[in-house]
Amino acid sequence: MSFEGSIKQVDEIIKMLSDGEIPLEKAVELYKKGMEELASCNEKLEAAQKELLRVTDADAK
Repeated sequence: MSFEGSIKQVDEIIKMLSDGEIPLEKAVELYKKGMEELASCNEKLEAAQKELLRVTDADAK
């Protein structure tokens, strides 16, 4: 899934959890899914940062 898609999914999970009308088991499941998506986003951001640093470093030489 794309970074943007993951962010959208996390946003939807936050909205569902904020409503407070989901059974506890479903809330825990959604929370875990949201944390997985956030970890994926973090990995993608770190990869993008490394790529930008590599490109900028190459341009500086």
